[in-house]
Amino acid sequence: DALAMALLEARGFQAEDFAKLHPGGTLGRALLTRVSDVMRQGEQLATITPETTVREGLQAMTKARSGAAVVTNADGTLAGVFTHGDFVRAFQKDNAIAEKPVREFMTPCPVSILAGKLAAEVLATLQNSRVDDVVVVDEAGKPVGMVDTQDLTRLRLV
Repeated sequence: DALAMALLEARGFQAEDFAKLHPGGTLGRALLTRVSDVMRQGEQLATITPETTVREGLQAMTKARSGAAVVTNADGTLAGVFTHGDFVRAFQKDNAIAEKPVREFMTPCPVSILAGKLAAEVLATLQNSRVDDVVVVDEAGKPVGMVDTQDLTRLRLV
């Protein structure tokens, strides 16, 4: 294997070339799959505003079958993320939070990644930031999706 790799390297054969020839393999998937290919969007993306109540936020997350909701400002820009973990931490302190706005409990400035990045990069982001969800944004910084660690496991990228 080492001799074969040395020969391929000497001929200028790159990992990307290998990925194109073997798209179904682990390396191929990691080098060819984009964040936009694996992100949750549409009905699978819970999107709420900072004024949404905790109860409504939980309902949106349940409907989307997600453990997190993207919180957007009126202009569509990213305000934060409200996760099941945020809810649990808040509920432990005050069990009467259901009608309070999520802005009081959300994580402002959440970890995010551009939709065009490689799925391997979102995996590194998830591991380095120690979060379970990464918000996917477009070039203008507006949320367009979300990637959960479970999504990468399901696609065998982990």
